[in-house]
Amino acid sequence: MELPQNNEIDKAKTFFLLSYFFIKKPDKDFVEKLKNLNYFFDEEEILKEYTYLFRGLKEGISLPPPYESLWRGEETVYGNYTIDVLKKYKKYKLKIDFEEELPDHIGIELKAMGLLFYHKNKEYQKEFLEEHILRWVPNYCIEMGKKTRNIFYKDLSSYTIEILKEIYNEA
Repeated sequence: MELPQNNEIDKAKTFFLLSYFFIKKPDKDFVEKLKNLNYFFDEEEILKEYTYLFRGLKEGISLPPPYESLWRGEETVYGNYTIDVLKKYKKYKLKIDFEEELPDHIGIELKAMGLLFYHKNKEYQKEFLEEHILRWVPNYCIEMGKKTRNIFYKDLSSYTIEILKEIYNEA
């Protein structure tokens, strides 16, 4: 799959879609949307995989949850990287709802990239990509791709890495 080449709005939409898939807890509506994308499995199956990949059940049993603070070596969520991400959101004047997740969750950071493309700010796109997203999201996605037993999440991990490579090469 290739990143849409048309314009910044198409890139923003791509990041918003990625964000949705990393944040959204699977339910019947989610499973129906996946069926429209030719992925077929039941709600319970994908919910178990979502929990395994994104909720951090237990060290050694599942992946650590997708928070930058944890994936960059801090011992806790809401660490120094979370604070830095919040400062960036403020600097960039991004309005992000944190009711869904913490500010340094993979889905929230991808949503921030979408907003930066939507507002067409190349300087901030490059800064956030280099200082935050590229420092941990590819590693998370590689591990996610290795550990998942679900084809949708395997594809999501690969697609996210490809998008980030293309964006980085364009910067």
